[in-house]
Amino acid sequence: LMAQLWAAEAALLPQNDTRLDPEAYGAPCARGSQPWQVSLFNGLSFHCAGVLVDQSWVLTAAHCGNKPLWARVGDDHLLLLQGEQLRRTTRSVVHPKYHQGSGPILPRRTDEHDLMLLKLARPVVLGPRVRALQLPYRCAQPGDQCQVAGWGTTAARRVKYNKGLTCSSITILSPKECEVFYPGVVTNNMICAGLDRGQDPCQSDSGGPLVCDETLQGILS
Repeated sequence: LMAQLWAAEAALLPQNDTRLDPEAYGAPCARGSQPWQVSLFNGLSFHCAGVLVDQSWVLTAAHCGNKPLWARVGDDHLLLLQGEQLRRTTRSVVHPKYHQGSGPILPRRTDEHDLMLLKLARPVVLGPRVRALQLPYRCAQPGDQCQVAGWGTTAARRVKYNKGLTCSSITILSPKECEVFYPGVVTNNMICAGLDRGQDPCQSDSGGPLVCDETLQGILS
């Protein structure tokens, strides 16, 4: 399981530079449509997104930090309780090749290997509102239509995140297309995708899943 999850990295890139309405890149997710979605809290503050991959494990981005967090599993609204299950995280496992900091000695942090597993204090109870996202049986291919979900907003917004979960359709891009947008940034260990409406995901989307055919293909970095 861990070996498979360590391959699930994603880079999301805007497909153009058009200035659109901040809401245009996504729409509110249907209630209960993302039963694997996890919101991670540092105390009472929303910290990052994540995805349930097993009854006892959540996958998120390593740059979200390895501090103890609270996980709301099956969450689609940060202020409402609608069947989510709350669990404390007790252990973190960061990808061994992740560069977590920068400085005169440490290497500069990159988005490569930006993955971390979080162990839940108690297994969640699976049901209609809480379900683990399946691992892929094949890799997503350029042109595949996929989905991301998160609470982030665009830079034009004055708030850091939305209260309700937003779903956005994206297209898997080829390595050649990725190189045009960010030369030398996207490696062979990463999946590259572009938002159809020219918008870029935000920091509050970090750790959320890239979902293709209801399988996990990557983690937003």
